[in-house]
Amino acid sequence: MSGRFSLRTAVLLVHALTLTVAFALLIRVLGLSGWWFPPALLLALPAAMALRSDAAAWLQAAQAAGLAGLLILIAGASADLWTQLLRQQRVDASLHLLVLLLGVLLAATHHLLHLLAQSPAQAAAPMQTAAAERDSVSELLEAGLRGPPIVAMLCLALALGGALLAWLYAGVGGDGPLAATVTALTPKLLQRGVIPPITLHLFLWGMALLAGKWWLIARELRRSATDRDSLFDAAHRLSRRRGDDRDEFAAALWQQFEAFYTLPRYINWAIPILGFIGTVLGISLATAGLGELLAGDEADFSQALGQALEPLGIAFDTTLVALSLSVVFALCQTLLYRWEERRLLQLSEALKRQA
Repeated sequence: MSGRFSLRTAVLLVHALTLTVAFALLIRVLGLSGWWFPPALLLALPAAMALRSDAAAWLQAAQAAGLAGLLILIAGASADLWTQLLRQQRVDASLHLLVLLLGVLLAATHHLLHLLAQSPAQAAAPMQTAAAERDSVSELLEAGLRGPPIVAMLCLALALGGALLAWLYAGVGGDGPLAATVTALTPKLLQRGVIPPITLHLFLWGMALLAGKWWLIARELRRSATDRDSLFDAAHRLSRRRGDDRDEFAAALWQQFEAFYTLPRYINWAIPILGFIGTVLGISLATAGLGELLAGDEADFSQALGQALEPLGIAFDTTLVALSLSVVFALCQTLLYRWEERRLLQLSEALKRQA
């Protein structure tokens, strides 16, 4: 009990401090007056109150305030950075990078608060009433198989993607493979319109979902293997108490297993589609430029031809980025799907032997 309490205290402290420091930096990045800082402190107030009280309501309020603060941080830092990019102004992006990295830490603490809020007592709460008992098997299986919170993982992806773009924008000094990689990636991600950054954020969102799902499944399977009463065990006991046969429990188990992969499959489909949209857009712009070139009377034909063909960089680079990310994401999704399928088959067989 004391271990859980100390973990809860540490997470809340880090959450409140990260939120406060990140907002102080964001106010400086945006050039706002100091009067904006006291309202920002209100977002850290629920976490401070949760440190003084064990009430679940304060923990839930800290989650909601942290998510709202995270969205504000990401929107403020990313919007200011992209405004400079679109205006082609060279600015120091180090503070933007720091704010977005703090956003990554804030997203991690938000997810930890979400896990702390799901105590074993709360997970078993649907079993306490006859009305809730009708659906509690599906609810318990959903809690074990649904994966991490979608919105929190989206915020994490936005913060990670924004931090990566800010790092590329700031540049890396010195020589070596890292500097060469940055030099090669910077134009492909920052100078080819909005499609490559959108593709990058979508890829990171999908990877965050897959990583969170793997961690949650591994945790529940570890609990089941060490007789620590996982959500799968609780759902199986309840199914037996209700008189469900093995096929009904297996059907509910595999239904919840497949439900998570709806969004990753959409992301896996959307990433290459964005690349093809960039290809069509670049070719369309290049064709329009060639048409204007042929219709006009340019003195320097070679220079005008180079400007007309410049949008082809959008066509090729957006496709290259999208297809490369799609290959990596499809591989990770397939590996996770096969791993989880094998582990759930083993779990299902083990639960059947216990019947």
